[in-house]
Amino acid sequence: MKLTIESAFDTNQTVYFLKHNKLVKSKITSIIFPKIWTNNKGEIERGAFRYQVKGLTRADYGNSEGLSESLLFPTKESLLKSL
Repeated sequence: MKLTIESAFDTNQTVYFLKHNKLVKSKITSIIFPKIWTNNKGEIERGAFRYQVKGLTRADYGNSEGLSESLLFPTKESLLKSL
């Protein structure tokens, strides 16, 4: 069995997100890959990717290791459209 997992963003990719209700533009510095497991039906499941972003500290991530895909956007326009 071969399993391929792709993240939505790449290292060094520019992303946009909100911090304290302000739009921030930054780059992804690292990607934390999700845990993968097989559920009781034999189906493969995975957790979410987490992304560490230039300029954010560990305190900015709260209890997680990075920002989730749902908080990051590839363009300023896509972030603004999501609001």
